[in-house]
Amino acid sequence: VTLRARRLMDLNFFGTFSAVRAFLPHMAPVPPGERRTVALVSSAAGQVGIVGYACYSPTKFALRGFAEALAMEMGAHRVDVTVAYPPDTDTPGYAAEMEEGKPEECTLISGEMGLYSAEQVGRDIVDAACQGRTSVYWGLEGWMLATLTAGMGPGPGPGVSLRNFLELGGQLLLMGILRAVSLVYLWSFQKIVDKCHRKRMQLQQQQEKQT
Repeated sequence: VTLRARRLMDLNFFGTFSAVRAFLPHMAPVPPGERRTVALVSSAAGQVGIVGYACYSPTKFALRGFAEALAMEMGAHRVDVTVAYPPDTDTPGYAAEMEEGKPEECTLISGEMGLYSAEQVGRDIVDAACQGRTSVYWGLEGWMLATLTAGMGPGPGPGVSLRNFLELGGQLLLMGILRAVSLVYLWSFQKIVDKCHRKRMQLQQQQEKQT
């Protein structure tokens, strides 16, 4: 488990950190009147930790902290940072994960957000980066997570636009309500975990009786 956690941190966090460190000097100085964007790919599992992702989630949470610090450091140089929080995406990595077998409760919980195509996710990330948006999310659950986890993060994006106004207004007005909604989600997730645990325990007891 320790080796897997280290490998994921090396790949998801340090790999991204090293790539940004290599390319960032070539992005500045930015010509007057222009802005440039660094796009980072986190995950919905980088906004909320769920069963089965104890090794994976921390690597994606780390990217969020990196992005917030980087945005503050590079803002004066007219370099924006966009972070994407995609749910399950139809990629070779996802196929390998399903082939290896995720815990049943993990599949049930993460499946509620749906499966998105890599092409759609890629297009949405590029569009958001070109617009200078600070975050990208998918679906109703993605919007809810983005609103709930806005916290001390940067605003929706530079400039004045209807989208930025609506996102900021949603964060200011709905965070308390969505916190209550999130408790219902978490309660349902825990019910799934408990049900799957009981199912495994019953199966184990039946196997012990047979032997």
